[in-house]
Amino acid sequence: MSPAWNEPEAINAVLEGCPQHIRGPVDAYVVDQKNSRHLAISSDYISATQAFPGEDVRSLVRRGLIEAISDLAAVGAEFHGVQIDLRAPGSFDYADFHAVGQGVQDVLVEHGGYLLQASNMSRGEFGVSNTVIGTIDDCTPMTRAGARSGDQVFISGPTGGWNSALALLNYAGADLSESEWILVRDDFVDYRPELEFGQALAASGLVSACTDANDGLDKCLRDLVRPLGLSADIDETMVPLSNSALLAEREMGVQPHALAIMGLAGDNRLIFTAAASHESLLGDVAASFGRELYRIGTVRHGNGVVSYRELHGRTTASDIRSNEIYHQSFSAPIILRPNRFGASGIVLGPQYSPSETGFA
Repeated sequence: MSPAWNEPEAINAVLEGCPQHIRGPVDAYVVDQKNSRHLAISSDYISATQAFPGEDVRSLVRRGLIEAISDLAAVGAEFHGVQIDLRAPGSFDYADFHAVGQGVQDVLVEHGGYLLQASNMSRGEFGVSNTVIGTIDDCTPMTRAGARSGDQVFISGPTGGWNSALALLNYAGADLSESEWILVRDDFVDYRPELEFGQALAASGLVSACTDANDGLDKCLRDLVRPLGLSADIDETMVPLSNSALLAEREMGVQPHALAIMGLAGDNRLIFTAAASHESLLGDVAASFGRELYRIGTVRHGNGVVSYRELHGRTTASDIRSNEIYHQSFSAPIILRPNRFGASGIVLGPQYSPSETGFA
């Protein structure tokens, strides 16, 4: 049986099939323009198959757009707008299309920008391709290609929230208070792109490489060092943990740092590298946002390996969670929707109805 494909090799195969390509070591492609201005473009796709139990159209659209915008944060861009390419089943009515617009509007209200055009609609299983555009003025865009041996590795904030929240939602034995379930819900559905912080990092000129952690910390760390023939030593005990990771440790007895590092998502945090001599100045940048600077490791010469102080390669994503991202339902007694957004559009994921004792 042939091994499953992986993303880096699959991307290389696509580029080899199209010799007329431009390879950019960035999360968003950056077009240089006149007067020290840059245009950043990225695209992401989300479909009904990625809907969690009970998730409606508005929620899925909002999540998909946030994922795309996070790529702009990783290069230090300001979000300008999004163009969507929509596929919808024939059973959709106009209220469902209205819900698509509401999902986009939810993001625009928080992060600015415009819906540039709602174009290219076709029939089929529900899905939205988001092409986002951002601008970078008067500074050099960040890329994934600038890390150097001896650089320090940083993360922009507590992580492990999404992966740990998912584990708790799938765990029937979780005994959480109402306030704790709300923390879990927020970690699962209310993560946000680090746009302003990414812009500040780019403007500082102190960052040698940056990526967002949406595909999980371990994969994104390897993305930073492997193409350059470098490696990284990570002290996972220094990785700051979200509320849900600590709750998962208490309720399930799991390693919270394993959930944070080996899971499939990274809470839209930014992972970046910089010279050790810049740590104090970067701390000032973080402090201007009312947050700490979290140093989690060091870049070194090597062959693309990311080593951990205590995990030692023994813990993988399959050790700590099912291969299925979502079960057919969740056991949590909570409505999985940020309380500042209402429900809208048909439910796309499996039906999920919290008990009458549940809470919003």
